[in-house]
Amino acid sequence: MCEFRVKVVERDGEREVASDIVYVKVDGGSVTLKDITGKPVKVESALVSYINVTSEELHLIKHPLIGAFLRLLSSLPASSNVKEAQALWESFVKDGEKLLRDAYSS
Repeated sequence: MCEFRVKVVERDGEREVASDIVYVKVDGGSVTLKDITGKPVKVESALVSYINVTSEELHLIKHPLIGAFLRLLSSLPASSNVKEAQALWESFVKDGEKLLRDAYSS
């Protein structure tokens, strides 16, 4: 059986967050991982960026904008018209601008 070591790549580097992972699901604004015992690990604002079965590595990329974008995508199918979808987009852009300012102002 193939169990993965999971590493998260962020602006400040890379770190291992889990091992023996057999289950991965993008869920809302996060990624849920489960190991061989079923123990869950949740990584907020992340997406799978790289999987290598040979080396049993799975890499996630993490950034606050990813969670906001995933929440936008999950909200769009529920919107009933173009105006509602446009309002969701404008809210994402406004929140995104704030996230970028906060993340890069240091």
